[in-house]
Amino acid sequence: MKDAVGCLDGGQTGENPGGGTQDPGDQNSPVSDAAGTPSEGPSDAIQRMAQQYPPAHRRQYLRAVAGKSRAAAMKTFCLSCVGFVAADVRRCGTESCPLHAYRTR
Repeated sequence: MKDAVGCLDGGQTGENPGGGTQDPGDQNSPVSDAAGTPSEGPSDAIQRMAQQYPPAHRRQYLRAVAGKSRAAAMKTFCLSCVGFVAADVRRCGTESCPLHAYRTR
C-alpha cells in the first residue's frame, strides 16, 4: 500500500515498527515501548534498519543517516520508496513527493 507521497508502505511512513513512541523533534531520544521504558538507542535502531536494506544499498543508507551526503539521503529515500528498484526511481512521477523537484532527470 502507498502512503501520502506514493511510497510503498514498508514502515517508512513515520511509524515505529516496534510499536513504541519517539519524539519526532528529537532524533537522539531513545525509543520507548508502550510502557514508556527505553528499548534501544538511535545507533541500535540505525543498525537494525541497515540490516533491512539490500546489501547493495546499506553503505549508502549509513552515509545518509550519518549526515555525510545529502545526495545519499535523497537516493536512499527514493530507493526505499519504490522498493529498491532503481529504474522505478527514474520513472517516478509522484509530484506530491517533497523530493520530486530535486531529482535529476
